[in-house]
Amino acid sequence: MNETRFSADLLAAGESQREAADQLAAAAEALAREANGGRSTLMPAPVAYDVLGNLKVSLALLNEVVRYLPRGLWRSLDDSRLEVYDQDLCTGQQRDPRQQLASVADHLSMLAELLDAAADRAEMAQALLSGQGYRVRH
Repeated sequence: MNETRFSADLLAAGESQREAADQLAAAAEALAREANGGRSTLMPAPVAYDVLGNLKVSLALLNEVVRYLPRGLWRSLDDSRLEVYDQDLCTGQQRDPRQQLASVADHLSMLAELLDAAADRAEMAQALLSGQGYRVRH
């Protein structure tokens, strides 16, 4: 693959990844507005059950992102077609990209554990609602 093609593919992949992250943020914002009482001040258990199920799945998928990010970052350091640099944005001082990435990987590992725990809690909350329903009174 020539250098121009690699550069174009890298840019296209980056834009696609950013777009997916933007869509995730927009969907999370829309759900937050629905859940925070902006549209309705109540949420019956069957609806909450479904919301919790989707949150559980979303947390698991986010965990997949978090667990694979370090792999992609390390590969970028080892790819001979890229010259990776790192500098402190406040001081301008150059930093070792590998050291920075090691710290990032540690934080992402902790985040993955928290996402696992959050998905478990969503599942537990969902299970507690599994038998609850409602009827509209006339």
